Amino acid sequence: MYTTTNHVARLNFCEDTPNSNMEN
Repeated sequence: MYTTTNHVARLNFCEDTPNSNMEN
């Protein structure tokens, strides 16, 4: 299940982790 809260959390996590750019 996908929620907006998880989406926002992932965006914030992406800003702190360079490797997350690959997941976007």
